[in-house]
Amino acid sequence: MIIGVDPGMTGALAVIDRGQLVAIMPMPTTNGQVSGSAIAEIIEGYAPTRVCIEDVHAMPQNGSISSFKLGYNFGIVVGVFNAARVPIMRVSSHRWKKSFNLIGKDKSASRALAMELYPAHAHSFRLKKDDGKAEAALIARWGLGEYIRQANTNEGALL
Repeated sequence: MIIGVDPGMTGALAVIDRGQLVAIMPMPTTNGQVSGSAIAEIIEGYAPTRVCIEDVHAMPQNGSISSFKLGYNFGIVVGVFNAARVPIMRVSSHRWKKSFNLIGKDKSASRALAMELYPAHAHSFRLKKDDGKAEAALIARWGLGEYIRQANTNEGALL
């Protein structure tokens, strides 16, 4: 079981079990920040074997306050998974998007692909504001594929 995480405030968590998307939920927040306790409850409920989190970095067009908040929330997500002893795989947005041919495309392309790959959950990706959920589902799918590739090539443990 793998959880994919788009770590922003408008991000989400997606759970894949045996290749099937079994849950998708918006990033839980409390008082304007990611809720570590709510993520801990999700981990307890699903007991994932891995988590794949989109790596974040400061963007030139974002202000320092926005960049700090994103980094802070990313730290909460990573900290909760570390505390739960769930192995973490970090992936850049460029890397996972490249594998789905999404480089240079807007967020609606991620939503369309998620609807195509997971038609039973298409309702979860239909609105523009659902891009975080779509990207979390795609990150989880990328993480599963990467885990399988590494296991098949005996490259060792994931980061």
